[in-house]
Amino acid sequence: MPDKWKDYVLMLIDLQSAFYPEGTQAAFPELPANVERVVAACRTEGIDIIHIRSRFQKDKSDWMPKYKKGNSIPCIEGSKGAEVLPFAIELEGEPVLYKQTFDAFLLPDTAELIQKMNKRFVIIAGLVTKICVFHATLSSSQLFPTGIVEDCCASPKDHEESLQRLDEYVVGRTRSDTILKDCERWREHILNSL
Repeated sequence: MPDKWKDYVLMLIDLQSAFYPEGTQAAFPELPANVERVVAACRTEGIDIIHIRSRFQKDKSDWMPKYKKGNSIPCIEGSKGAEVLPFAIELEGEPVLYKQTFDAFLLPDTAELIQKMNKRFVIIAGLVTKICVFHATLSSSQLFPTGIVEDCCASPKDHEESLQRLDEYVVGRTRSDTILKDCERWREHILNSL
């Protein structure tokens, strides 16, 4: 693995069927190809990947309070909605963490894993921009320099507004076709100064 990428980790959040319904697919048709491009670049260059997924039990025992009042929640274990999108399936050895929250960093394992892997910069992509991506990015930015791959995120509403709100918290935005160049720049201007 090239040493120049040793500080980086890509976090893929909730790339699951429930979060990429037909309406979102129509609004963000390039998402699968963009995620594939980023994942391939990271795997080729040796940037580690962590997969974060939502998974809930049918009995409501781990549902968030907002959902316990009703009878549905996305990503019940074994359901169609919990299925991983084909362009985001992990390879052997890539960690997968399961959450029952909007914010992946409410799992103590998330920050601990990143620290155990000796990563100093988190790159975030996933679904849904205005909810789980937004919350995880805010939390990540309080612990690590954090960037977001804007064309590898999607939200049925408020996608661009959510990215704009994150601008003050992230080191920067990148795109699927410029991620390695931006990581190089972030290393020179951010990581080398830490």
